[in-house]
Amino acid sequence: MPKAKNTRLVSYPIQGGSVEYLVDMEQVQRLNQQLLETTQQIKTRNDYIAEENRIKQERAELESRNRLYERISCLVKPQLEQIDTLLGAPEGCGKKELAHAAVLKAYIKRRSNMELLAASGRLTVVELASAVAESLDYVRLCSVNTATSAVGTGSYPAAMVIAAYEQIEGITEKSLDTLTDMIVTIRSDKERLIVRVMLRAESFSYETNGIWQNAEGFSHHASITKEGQDMIIVLAFREGGGRK
Repeated sequence: MPKAKNTRLVSYPIQGGSVEYLVDMEQVQRLNQQLLETTQQIKTRNDYIAEENRIKQERAELESRNRLYERISCLVKPQLEQIDTLLGAPEGCGKKELAHAAVLKAYIKRRSNMELLAASGRLTVVELASAVAESLDYVRLCSVNTATSAVGTGSYPAAMVIAAYEQIEGITEKSLDTLTDMIVTIRSDKERLIVRVMLRAESFSYETNGIWQNAEGFSHHASITKEGQDMIIVLAFREGGGRK
């Protein structure tokens, strides 16, 4: 049996011999080609969708990072402005101004780091103690005797730990011009975080009503004991809000 173009000779055994016939392969080949083209189109479309999704994800992550960096810039704006003032004074920048700027830069670094870590929702006492220790290292450049210690390794709502660090920094910045001694003790006690600041400084006042105040996810209050230039400020924070 002659074999025509685009045909296939098919043979099947039967009793007493075999049967042979020609199958037109043109339609099969056409269907295979269509299937190949359709498969390629689907792959191309899937690749396009995957690339589009990747670009969307990268854009969303970039926008999220930009919002975070903008938030951090706003949070440390007062310190950035103080640094500009210290370093841009018309009379020049001396050792005292450089030391003060270094204290502010240390806070900017650690506060920014806390904001990045706060995405998990909680921060540890270790992070707070490390930030305070670094800040006090730079406070020493201002001819201040400093020391810090921490007891416990608990974790608390990020906003609560950040509030503790911000209050310590606020005390430091307000007293820095006349500050001579500063000791910060941090204690973690279950749901409570206690910060004790002992300092000696002239012309420094710290106001508090001593009443527990509720914040997002925690409550806090401060108490003060003062004798002459010596002052002890106790900052108490409790997870969950309310006094116990």
